[in-house]
Amino acid sequence: MRDLSSNEKITVSTVGILVGAIIAVFIVGMLVLGWYSFFKPRFANVERKAFENAKSYTHGKIQELGKYYREYQNAGTKDQQTIRILIASSFAEFDANKINSPQLQNFLREMRGY
Repeated sequence: MRDLSSNEKITVSTVGILVGAIIAVFIVGMLVLGWYSFFKPRFANVERKAFENAKSYTHGKIQELGKYYREYQNAGTKDQQTIRILIASSFAEFDANKINSPQLQNFLREMRGY
């Protein structure tokens, strides 16, 4: 076997470094992807809880419930059933204790069945 010339050694070294860099970037990318897939749902959950506890969210939900309450009072039997289903779906996770009006609290509990 013959020894490599200095130009050939430089070329082999450069190719080796490039291949190593590509492999390193791929490994780092996989680690970042793993980190992201582990932590992103947890960050989203914290953001969702903060959003649901915001005063503006609570106030908006209470206003929405008030609108449904008025619509329910003026609706026929078929429309009342539709409103009941809509409220049960839209307010399934909403804490009724955040509502100051006993009338709306009772309405929500009646519509959801709990």
